[in-house]
Amino acid sequence: MRGFLILWFPFLLSTAGLLFSPIAEGADGNRTISVPMLGSTLTVQTRNRFAGAISSITWNGQSFIDSRDHGRELQSDVVFDHYGVCYNPTEAGSQANGAGDRSSSALRAIRVRGNQLWSVTQLAFWLQPGQSSYPNVCGRLTDLHRAVNRAALSRVILHKHLTVGLPGFPNVLRESLTFDVPAPYQSATFEVLTGYMPPAFSEVFAFHPRSLRWIAVQGRRSEQPYPVIRSTADHRYAMGIYTPGLPQVGWPHAGYGSRDFPGVVKWNCVYRYRSVAARPYHFLAFSVI
Repeated sequence: MRGFLILWFPFLLSTAGLLFSPIAEGADGNRTISVPMLGSTLTVQTRNRFAGAISSITWNGQSFIDSRDHGRELQSDVVFDHYGVCYNPTEAGSQANGAGDRSSSALRAIRVRGNQLWSVTQLAFWLQPGQSSYPNVCGRLTDLHRAVNRAALSRVILHKHLTVGLPGFPNVLRESLTFDVPAPYQSATFEVLTGYMPPAFSEVFAFHPRSLRWIAVQGRRSEQPYPVIRSTADHRYAMGIYTPGLPQVGWPHAGYGSRDFPGVVKWNCVYRYRSVAARPYHFLAFSVI
């Protein structure tokens, strides 16, 4: 874990935003990028069955991503108007896709050049029209239990530019993510990036950039304002998330979260907005292996 932080901190100080370049050709989502990393090979894969979402990250024989259904992966989604899963465009597909080979999301274009990937995906709603959300309600501010969306495919378009390995930082995945929001909403919660990981990544830490310290996170269902790290118990393997826009001014104690589920664990980075306009929303996220 100490080596993980040594590799991470100078990178945090040196990152700068780069212009998003939406170059695309074709729509074959089965893509692989491999780069040398710390004596082994870091391999990142996307698949058609997940509409171009990242379904696999491996290094030194260790798998970092769980992709047993379309709600996992390393992917992006958004919730509008506090409706939770009942109005929830999702990159990899819908709940109805289960463990199947097809995604309700539509991969419009994808291109790989060297260690970079560009993709354009039209996001599917997590629930099908009329589908029940039981046992959960539709978000925290409603007692509804059915999907609000009237179509399976949303009009939200996700533009992704992925770079695997940066100069001097082969262990970093940089993602430039732009959500094209097609209509105004009262609010939006962008889960800009979430990583679903095998349960072996059982320990959770928050990284404090100023003190160069990491501390165990208590209450794993809660968000907190510092970059989050999930690690195996022996600290040999870890994955963290950093985004330069968190914490937000209106939510100073939130932004980075983690949660444990039966058979899978996750981390995420979340942005919230009120009075959402119909326009592109751009984010930058760095996953650190």
